[in-house]
Amino acid sequence: MQASLGGVLKGQCHYAAAKAGVMALTRCAAMEAADAGVRVNAVAPSFASHPFLEKVSDPLLLEELEAQEPFGRGAQPWEIANIIVFLASDLSSYMTGNA
Repeated sequence: MQASLGGVLKGQCHYAAAKAGVMALTRCAAMEAADAGVRVNAVAPSFASHPFLEKVSDPLLLEELEAQEPFGRGAQPWEIANIIVFLASDLSSYMTGNA
């Protein structure tokens, strides 16, 4: 599952509600699937940089989004992919219901 809930912004109630729903579903699904040995986790990057996003977005908006990030930039696609690889591996065998 994928979800993000970095900051709550004016005019984004629909976004916040949808992402919070994914996070709640992750926790509930994890509890229901645990007996079968199935792990359920969500990946929740708050902002991810991507060449397509840079082409279609206002540069000032991108700067504002990056400034809100803890590291001052959006996550790179490969960084998010590494999290997914970790969650799919045995290294996260005792991890479920997290976002």
